[in-house]
Amino acid sequence: MDDENKNEKEVRRINALICTLCPDCQSPFNNDSGRPKRLASSHLHCLKCSTIMFSQNQECIKCGICRGVTQIESGQTVDLSLESDNSFLELSIGYQEIHSDMVVMQEQLRVVRQERDEYLQQRNIMISKINQCRIV
Repeated sequence: MDDENKNEKEVRRINALICTLCPDCQSPFNNDSGRPKRLASSHLHCLKCSTIMFSQNQECIKCGICRGVTQIESGQTVDLSLESDNSFLELSIGYQEIHSDMVVMQEQLRVVRQERDEYLQQRNIMISKINQCRIV
């Protein structure tokens, strides 16, 4: 496995740990189908996964984390039945933006370090040539 894939998996794992991703599909929470829905177990799942879990049973949703049961009233949709956690969504989106900025800054830092190393290597070559000229 190359370093880029390894790093990407590590970032996704860390994001999941701090709850910015749906625990089922591992997609970031968002204002669309990724809207976080709170189950009776208090765990959050995106609207898309909550809908899929409901369609598998048609009476309830079994939490993908603890297997707790959330009842859905007959004739109701998952979107209308379950509370959207908008405060959590705002925090999650804010974290995702900060994280994205951090990734960009890390890449910029990598480039600067590489340029510094190349400069130091060229400088050392020049110093070596200068020292050789002094010896002669």
